[in-house]
Amino acid sequence: MNFKLLSVLGLSSVFFHGCMSIDKIDTAAVQGFSSPQELLAAKKVNGRNGKGEDYVYYWGSGTDDTHDPESLYPHRYLTRYCESKSGKFERLYRSEQDLTGRSYGDFWQKHKNVTQGIGGFKCTQANGQKWFASIEPVGHRFMDSRQYDIRYVKLLTEILPEQELKKKYKDEESFKAIVRDVTDNKVSAADMEKILNSPNLQQVKLYFEANKQYVNGDHLAACNKVEKAYQFGNFYPKGGSNAYTESAFLFARCLGTVPAFARKYDEPSRLSYRIVKELAEKHKFKEAQDFLRKAGIQ
Repeated sequence: MNFKLLSVLGLSSVFFHGCMSIDKIDTAAVQGFSSPQELLAAKKVNGRNGKGEDYVYYWGSGTDDTHDPESLYPHRYLTRYCESKSGKFERLYRSEQDLTGRSYGDFWQKHKNVTQGIGGFKCTQANGQKWFASIEPVGHRFMDSRQYDIRYVKLLTEILPEQELKKKYKDEESFKAIVRDVTDNKVSAADMEKILNSPNLQQVKLYFEANKQYVNGDHLAACNKVEKAYQFGNFYPKGGSNAYTESAFLFARCLGTVPAFARKYDEPSRLSYRIVKELAEKHKFKEAQDFLRKAGIQ
């Protein structure tokens, strides 16, 4: 086997993951670990750097029935570990899948090999002990090859305190419920005023207005507006919301392309680079990653 060639082709991860069958992740495979955290670390469920691992969820047309969905491995490990303690592993919260951005459409977001294994979970062991886990997508990619149509989702698996898990999912659910209610005209005038004045929606509104102005050539006005959106900060520190990442990226562009705006800052180029680098590395924001790649930085 030519492993150098496999690496060049981008097949090395497929080869090594493919050596394991999901059926082999049984209770025997999770014995000997004192905690779910120890299990995740030993099995490198979050990759070598602990920030998430790429798992194949789609092997190509006509092959899904003959290849294991790697994207279900984290869920299977935690399920089997819970069962090894005579416990019950159950989903508490549905994933809102906000962390990956919007670049790849609905295909992966609706694929059963992704949706079945993500969300917020609870294990109740026979001895009464409980622990909580979050499995969330933080990135997505596909193999850039005419011969292969293999698609990956990057999953981050975390063991969290109950209150932190609840806050993580309740915050996202509440915000989405607000947006749905506004869309469906199910709120009163008084509630509508509160909603429109919420920081979340102000950030969204400012970004969309700024982006429209920028596209139409009114760059200085757009930059001043997106600066305000960016300054609201990130409402979801674990991975970022679209409004924050989009605002931050446009703000970084303003620092590098609109001199009349950039002169407000002492070192606009350095600040722009720092923002783009953070978006690419921490938030896995595709536009930022592509920008750094084209610039020869990543």
